[in-house]
Amino acid sequence: MNNTPLRALTVLVVTLAGGCDPGSPAADYEGYLLDTQGAACQHYFDCCTAEERASQSWLGDPPAADVASCEAMPRVGGDDISEAIAAGRIRFDPVAADACLRDFEELSCDVWARRGFLDRGEPCGEVLVGLVEPGGECESPLECADHGWCRVAWGDTVGTCEAHLEAGEACVRHDSACPPGLTCRGDGSGATVCGAPLEVGEPCEDVFDCRSFVCGDGVCEEASTTPRCGG
Repeated sequence: MNNTPLRALTVLVVTLAGGCDPGSPAADYEGYLLDTQGAACQHYFDCCTAEERASQSWLGDPPAADVASCEAMPRVGGDDISEAIAAGRIRFDPVAADACLRDFEELSCDVWARRGFLDRGEPCGEVLVGLVEPGGECESPLECADHGWCRVAWGDTVGTCEAHLEAGEACVRHDSACPPGLTCRGDGSGATVCGAPLEVGEPCEDVFDCRSFVCGDGVCEEASTTPRCGG
């Protein structure tokens, strides 16, 4: 089964349902999601025009009129991770979370436009730490220790944690089996291996081959500098 590289992704949340004890790790994580949503809303209103905000579907239809109404929008996800934290399959790191928030809040509009919400490297990539060792059951690669991956058979919802592959090892494109910093890309011979993302100008076969996530006419291209408003 293709596993979305969830470490590259952070769920945006605004209002939270109950179910977590105040002061518990899961509640701390939900508080972090509230803070990240507030920071995202602030950037959208600081860096985007009303016309640009209208093109962002997650801001609502009609779009939120101000930061406060943006923060008050219904929640769009986060329960699965909260449940995994409460069950001891994921550890939430509040120190990394605080550093991630500070990093994001300090981004200028032009840098934010290029990076989007959260970078995949430190410190944001260390906010959630998987605790399930290889061989244990998992529902997401986020649950696997040492940046492992969750092998799930097609049609199943529960899989098994496995250690990540090493650089140069054969992989299946779009799976999350390669370690942080590497991607599953073509090696020029028709095979796919874990390797460093390709730079602008290098030949590519898929958007995930490129560091910019843009593969046009078989060559990695520069990403747009204004995917979410340029300030």
